[in-house]
Amino acid sequence: MSGPWRKRKTRLDGLLNEQGDEDAKSLALDRILHGQSVIGKTARTTQIEDLKFGDKDLTVLGTLEFGQYGVIDVVTCKLDGRTYIRKSVEKKFAVKTQDQCSPQTERDILLRALKSETRWAPHLLCAFQTPTHLNVVMGYAEGGSLWDVLESSPHDGRVPESDMAWWMPQMVSAIHWCHSQGFVHRYVIRRTVSARGLNFLHSDIKPHNFVLTADARVMLIDFGTAAPLLPTSADGSQIVPKKHCLVPCGTCDYISPEILQCHEEALVALEMTDNPDGLSAVSDHEPGGYGRETDWWSLGAMVYEMVYGVAPFFASDIRTTYLKIMDHSHSLRFSAQIPVSPKLRDLLKRHVLLNTSELRLGRHSVDEIMTHDFFAGIKWDAVHEEPRPMELHVPQFTYMAPPMEQVEPTMTSQSEDSRAFAFSALFQSSISTPALSKLSHPTPGSSQKSSKSILREHTVTSFIGFSWGPSADAFPPEGADHPDVQTHVAQTPLRPLQQFTPQVTRIASVQATPQRIPFMTPVRPTGVTPFQTLPRASTVRRTAQRRAVSDREAMKQLVSCVGQSARKKVLESGRKPRTSWPASGSRSSALKELRFD
Repeated sequence: MSGPWRKRKTRLDGLLNEQGDEDAKSLALDRILHGQSVIGKTARTTQIEDLKFGDKDLTVLGTLEFGQYGVIDVVTCKLDGRTYIRKSVEKKFAVKTQDQCSPQTERDILLRALKSETRWAPHLLCAFQTPTHLNVVMGYAEGGSLWDVLESSPHDGRVPESDMAWWMPQMVSAIHWCHSQGFVHRYVIRRTVSARGLNFLHSDIKPHNFVLTADARVMLIDFGTAAPLLPTSADGSQIVPKKHCLVPCGTCDYISPEILQCHEEALVALEMTDNPDGLSAVSDHEPGGYGRETDWWSLGAMVYEMVYGVAPFFASDIRTTYLKIMDHSHSLRFSAQIPVSPKLRDLLKRHVLLNTSELRLGRHSVDEIMTHDFFAGIKWDAVHEEPRPMELHVPQFTYMAPPMEQVEPTMTSQSEDSRAFAFSALFQSSISTPALSKLSHPTPGSSQKSSKSILREHTVTSFIGFSWGPSADAFPPEGADHPDVQTHVAQTPLRPLQQFTPQVTRIASVQATPQRIPFMTPVRPTGVTPFQTLPRASTVRRTAQRRAVSDREAMKQLVSCVGQSARKKVLESGRKPRTSWPASGSRSSALKELRFD
């Protein structure tokens, strides 16, 4: 089945007239197609369009998430019959939310995962673009997520410490891999390429973003909000550039206090300065207020939730959660009713939750975490080779193939008949983290028409260098065995499923985009999904406390609490605030407009 692609690739490379590696060929492809958008189609560009990898090579099995600007689909590739994830985002959306969500960063890190052959992140198959959308195709982890593990746990909604001893070394290894990856980074808007290698902070560590392979191995996903790290300091710490610290990114229950503190300081500075326009001219190399230790905080928060069954600073009222996070040294409690070893409890205290960011384990080196007593005996260079514990609890589900009469969807319907969308929605069992803000750049006195013209120009020119692959050898040789794409039941090999007939309840509120079938995650079974989900073989979902608001609304309220605190400090200084938070006007190019829909 790969024969056609090898032939197509050879012909495509000839038309590109580029003798370099795949990176150089992909860059040449984008430049040629950009030229086509300016001067129109030619016989050569028409052939290139026909030969390059695109939606025509994919069959959509179902949709994980779709909305106003983009879509995340489970797809099969016609060239090898394998299952992948396709993440798509509208170019205009990527431009508007460049400071919080970067498809380019996602593509770069997934490509690095492929080239380094890491086990800790999905590998990029390819990245391609249409006139309106950016698309990333990556490997699919069919085992669910750590959120699914927690939700389906038979241990009163908690994960036993014996299981955590399996999951935690993998989580630490995956986060460390993200922190340690240095590669050339292309900024979305400016189209500048830095020659130095960058390391990255994930910024949204939570159970939903650790997905599982069929053999219960962990992979870290969702790198759209990752932030670059500056070079290592003399003490071993690495800090995020200030320009990436002005607006909070993350999820309410896992976000670190220093992220909220940095946002508050930015808001106060905006009000206290006599030249607010100067805040928008922050250097790429100016240190910010936090570094890679913020990911270790988030890891500690999610480990606490998995062990104790509730997030460490959870409260039904978001303001109470905010106050608990900011006063974490006094608000954190460890239930004596839940058996947790002194070593794990000590790790959670010293590791992330009770210390300030300056004293937190992992700030100076991952060795600070790896050498903790809880991990005694772990062979860190062979974590991926350890045999899986026999009694390890994993999610149980079966996928059903879509009806054969379904028509393959087209990308033209993505922005129509849709709901709010967040690019970082891959594999999430709860409402995904919102694109938190956009940078407003209107010059005082400029017209709305002028702003739209600038946006169109950026949309056209900003993504040269986004495309990549697939390489000529991306697919098995012709005649090799391929997965049977017509299989109607694909059971995960984690454990045998119990034999029973599921009772399915149809949910009328789920609406499909025209010619698109919704795909639901295992934690959200529904009668209209093409991949039908069997009930859990272990237990029903846990009944832990839940908020009456979505994660999206919770984050919105949390940011509002930060704004109120900043406003209070400005008033205490004797100055009258010029704006209210979140900012929504165009008083200054430095103002941030927070986006939650």
